[in-house]
Amino acid sequence: MWWRFGLIQDRHYNHELRFSLWREGGQKAAMLVILDGKAPSGEPRRLAFRQPKALIRAGRLSEVPGALLALEAARASGHWLAGAFFYELGYALEKRLEPALPPGGPLLLFGVYDGPGQAPPETGRAYAGPLMPEWDAAAYGMRFRAVKEAIAAGDIYQANLSFRASLAFAGDARALYEQLRATAEAPHCAYLDDNGHQLLSLSPELFFRDCGRRHHQPADEGHQSTPGGRRCGTRRLGGIAQGPRRESDDRGSDPQ
Repeated sequence: MWWRFGLIQDRHYNHELRFSLWREGGQKAAMLVILDGKAPSGEPRRLAFRQPKALIRAGRLSEVPGALLALEAARASGHWLAGAFFYELGYALEKRLEPALPPGGPLLLFGVYDGPGQAPPETGRAYAGPLMPEWDAAAYGMRFRAVKEAIAAGDIYQANLSFRASLAFAGDARALYEQLRATAEAPHCAYLDDNGHQLLSLSPELFFRDCGRRHHQPADEGHQSTPGGRRCGTRRLGGIAQGPRRESDDRGSDPQ
């Protein structure tokens, strides 16, 4: 509902893929993505992406397959991709979970870029109050016992028991991200601003690495050579930097 759609043709799949290209009113799409990590040398590395050529977005389950194909087609054409897979995308991967999909919000959102550039200077200020957990100790204990019982009964083998916390916030989201990044010292950080919402991610781990048809979870971030000499791209919580299928340097990542 936010975007007017452009059209590309994927020769590999031989059907039309729709992806968002312009904002309503004729203004070009805008989305800032900043990815902070480390280069293969161990030095801090920042990849910043601004002014996308197009936006690829899926807001409904029915849009996910076409959006994923559009991502692959854009990457195959030599573009970089930066954006986010949202947790709710998991509902699209398991048919039995589809009726439980929470309403509202995108499932995936990516910009299509020519390559990384310089991040705009951060000049704002931010204040964040103390965290207020959604559950107290009693509520957590009740759910923890339910998870243990489900595992013991053989209904499940693993569960991520997590809860939300809220806080009072005033100021600029980018300024808050920079403050949190400096304090948390998390190895994989990301900031996304689509001019409507801001996402701040500070993750202790890299979720997985994609090397063409091979997927594995790495021990650290950065390039990793495969037996054939190709280099792997990296994917992380909150953002992805995907490079074109060609040579890479220390500033970016090859195809993910």
